[in-house]
Amino acid sequence: MADQIKFDSQQIFGLFNKSVSDLTSFLRPNKKIENDLRDLTLKLFELFKLNSGVPGIKDLVTEGFDEEQIWAQLEKHNHTFMKIIDKDVSNLSSLAKKLTKTVKIDIPQDDDFDILEPASSGEDEEEELKKLLGPREKFVGKMLSTFEQEQLQMDEKITKLEEENLKSKPWKLIGEVTADKRPANSLLEDHLQYDFIARPAPIIDEQVALKLEDLIKQRIKDGIWDDVERKIKPAEQPFEYKRRLILDQEKSKVGLAEVYEKDYLQRTQQDKVEEENETHKEIRKMMSAIFLQLDSLSSFHFTPKPPEPEVKIVNNLPAVSAEDTIPVAVSEANLLAPEEVLEKPKRPVKGATERDTTDRKHDRRLKKKKQKIIAARKNAKKISNVEKLSQSAKQKAKQAEKLERTQKQRQMKPSQLKT
Repeated sequence: MADQIKFDSQQIFGLFNKSVSDLTSFLRPNKKIENDLRDLTLKLFELFKLNSGVPGIKDLVTEGFDEEQIWAQLEKHNHTFMKIIDKDVSNLSSLAKKLTKTVKIDIPQDDDFDILEPASSGEDEEEELKKLLGPREKFVGKMLSTFEQEQLQMDEKITKLEEENLKSKPWKLIGEVTADKRPANSLLEDHLQYDFIARPAPIIDEQVALKLEDLIKQRIKDGIWDDVERKIKPAEQPFEYKRRLILDQEKSKVGLAEVYEKDYLQRTQQDKVEEENETHKEIRKMMSAIFLQLDSLSSFHFTPKPPEPEVKIVNNLPAVSAEDTIPVAVSEANLLAPEEVLEKPKRPVKGATERDTTDRKHDRRLKKKKQKIIAARKNAKKISNVEKLSQSAKQKAKQAEKLERTQKQRQMKPSQLKT
């Protein structure tokens, strides 16, 4: 019976390992593997029931059941099995307490004997063990985990490299070396001719290919899909950029005053608002309309969101003056500077006693220039007045002629008018 059970268990585990060996088959649903695993769970359950003899469910039903229903049956069966195990463990622990006995050790009462003094025979025993079993580090290394072994190897490598760095460098790595500074016939021992300056590419053999396959399979198992995507710079010609430019040939609907106003506001505002593309505005408007319709369709008690009032604060003042509560009539924040009120003279200002001949001549020239400008303005005014008077006289003469003609026409008889 035991041989039969052993054979059955070996056969079951062999079939299980065979179905699980190819992990790539789990990437897609496979009906054959699913049926094989169901049969294996059924066989394992029957084998466990024969060995344990635990009262539970009689048969495991897998046909027409999904995974959760099968695991629920197994969990119910295991629940009764765990209760029996807990009971057996508690019985064994109580028996172990009963079997324990207190043993008294008689300490010798010799005057020369000291409890705190270490025994000398222990050292001899340790030396004998070292001779028989070898150094203890070898055994410790075998019991370490893979990570600890890697760390030990890394530490050994670091110590080796540090020792090499501390040692004196060979004559090959010093630089230009003469024959006196290097040993005799040392050039014959070293290989000084190299076929390739750069590092050769690694040889892709079967071992490297298997290593890459294992790495790819492991990444597929872990679900890591974070490879760097290759980026290619698009080669675009200048005429392609010209095609994209859309020239607006329509007449502008905005007046020149509004254009200047927008320009002034953009320059004076602290928070410059970037102009949004018209197509983006249209897309956002359409999206909001579609989302509103979808919300109204998906809910029977849909309440639309109330429109938020747009509040725009334009503040052209610095933070210190903005915080003051002084009235606008009293505030000095918007006052002009002295240079803005009156233009600063180009020449330095001098008193009457400080001026020399060049300053007096300069003032005289400016005075004459102003007088000429004033005289030219007066002449222009006189000429314009004369022209206006002449035009008004001509108009009056024309009006007088018209009046005379109308009077003559009224005085004339109708027979004369016909002729």
